[in-house]
Amino acid sequence: MEQEQERLQSRNPVNHVANEEEELAGLVALGVPEEKARRIMNAPTGVTDRILRGLLLMLALAAVFLSMYALYRIWGILALVGDLQDNATASAEKIAALESTIEVVVGASTASFPTETFTPTSAPPETRPPTLIPKTPITEPTDTPAPTPTPVPPTDTPVPPTDTPVMPTPTPVPTDKPMVSTPTPVPPIATLAPTALSAPAPPPQCPDPRAHISFPAEGVVLRGLVEISGSANIDDFQYYKVEIGQGEQPQTDSWHTFTTEPHDKPVSDGVLDVLDSSTFAPGVYTLRLTVVDTRGNYPVIPCEVRFSIEEQ
Repeated sequence: MEQEQERLQSRNPVNHVANEEEELAGLVALGVPEEKARRIMNAPTGVTDRILRGLLLMLALAAVFLSMYALYRIWGILALVGDLQDNATASAEKIAALESTIEVVVGASTASFPTETFTPTSAPPETRPPTLIPKTPITEPTDTPAPTPTPVPPTDTPVPPTDTPVMPTPTPVPTDKPMVSTPTPVPPIATLAPTALSAPAPPPQCPDPRAHISFPAEGVVLRGLVEISGSANIDDFQYYKVEIGQGEQPQTDSWHTFTTEPHDKPVSDGVLDVLDSSTFAPGVYTLRLTVVDTRGNYPVIPCEVRFSIEEQ
């Protein structure tokens, strides 16, 4: 009877409208779309009640599930915090135990092995036995008797008399001619002797008259100061040089000049240089005349003359 009365009251137009609005608002609040909520409201009363109860049951289950999940997460966090605290405590205890063990070991080692202080001591100097040097016996000098000279009787060697011819002393005869002073001869600068070389010398290599040695001639013997004559005059003349080398065919590195004066003026049939033969050892030598142009070339074949220097 009570249920029937409630159902009748709920069908009261005023109450019915208020209840529908409340139910619609409740469904919308639960997330049900308004159109779907109205279709549910317009459904038969029994079906609506069952749908509402199902929704409420699902909401209750969801709330219970969310509550249980939240409790599970909270319990997990608390368990994790507890584990961290336990680990930290265990680590601290291990560290303390390790420190105490180290102290015990260090104390035991210090007590077992006393520290000794080593004082450096200098090593005694090495003593070596004296080296015995054998004495060399000194022999006294002995008087060596001097040899006695044996007298040799002088031998008279007869000298045959030499007849020295006596030249008659000329008697000066007075003459009426005036006295004429005889000039004193001046020694020549060079003494030439037609002495041939030890071997026949090749002919002089002076094919060009522009670079030519006219004196000394090939194969002569020189002594004292010697004037070297000839010609050194070419086109684009720059300078000439007179060199001397020992032997008939001197080596390349044996040529050298014997004066320091520059020869930067051309010469035609004149004195090329002066050779002091006393500064050279006796022997066979070769003179070489080389003329150089302004481009540093030797347009003329160098002239070579062979001669000898005698002992002075």
